Amino acid sequence: MALILITVTLTAGMQIRYMQQQPLGFNPEQVLVIKGPKAYDYGYQNNFSVFTNKINNLASVKSVSGAGAIPGQEIYWYSDRITINEKEHQVFSRFCL
Repeated sequence: MALILITVTLTAGMQIRYMQQQPLGFNPEQVLVIKGPKAYDYGYQNNFSVFTNKINNLASVKSVSGAGAIPGQEIYWYSDRITINEKEHQVFSRFCL
């Protein structure tokens, strides 16, 4: 049993080292993160499309993408039940710290 645990630990350590040594595929020094409106705001998708089109037209910008959270930031999920007009609903919400 001890031999199996040692082998698993060494293998996991080698895999983590391997992942840390791999290139990211981008230069983090050349990435700009802009916190925009919440993803669930009314009209967000239309506003985001206009924003990305304007940014893409800048000569110094290579590409634009969007995400629901800042890369590397922890995402917390919250689940609860609420009652609206005597009907119970499951509510999921997400927030980042």
